[in-house]
Amino acid sequence: MNLFFPDNIFASLIAKNLKGEHDIKYLPSSLLAKKVSEDENSAALIPTTDLLQHKELFVSKKIGISFDGELSNSYIYFKPGGTDLNEIALSGDVSSLEALLSKILFKEVYNSEISLKILTDNPQFENNNLVVAGDINLSSGIFKKGLSYADELTDLLNLPFVNFVAASQSQKLIEELNEITKDISEAIYASVEKGELIGKYPAETIKFLKLHIPELIYEFDEQDVEGITQLVMLPYLHGITKELFDIKFI
Repeated sequence: MNLFFPDNIFASLIAKNLKGEHDIKYLPSSLLAKKVSEDENSAALIPTTDLLQHKELFVSKKIGISFDGELSNSYIYFKPGGTDLNEIALSGDVSSLEALLSKILFKEVYNSEISLKILTDNPQFENNNLVVAGDINLSSGIFKKGLSYADELTDLLNLPFVNFVAASQSQKLIEELNEITKDISEAIYASVEKGELIGKYPAETIKFLKLHIPELIYEFDEQDVEGITQLVMLPYLHGITKELFDIKFI
């Protein structure tokens, strides 16, 4: 089985503790759904909202990357002294998830109808209100100055925020992935506690990870599955998408 993962610390912890040997490739989050749709012998961790454009994929109800607290893959940063929330810049490992959900989040929480722009250069924190996705938050330590995107979404949904779901064209591969990731959480938490991470992170980041690791969910329960369902329903409820669909959970 070929596996396509987002290039972040949370996915790398799965890779480090996965049973057996697998061909794992790390890609920008925006390319993961396209890649798994082109490769019948693959599974991928894709941004949850990519299911809106890939309804044909089978989705695991057992494994993924979910958050329930301050720990997050994305953080919100407000420019110093700024009161204007009409425009939000997206930066980092941006996908459909940040593009879709930021509009909804700022409307619901801040009563702001925002426009979005995507930054291709390094984020300019002093000039923009930002949503920054990916490892840059933790590897740079800048997350300490931001608001947890996951925390905001869990408050909005009153459910865990499922950032990435495991998806495949093949039901059989999802069943296999469910099996090889069974009880993986304990091994991952042990890796974090020992500081056994792939990549270099500041001491403050490692301390933060150890403190907040219980907020990181890999093995799903009913709350996480409901979180997936509600998350893909949000764009419909806000008139962004035109139809509902049944997720092909395995």
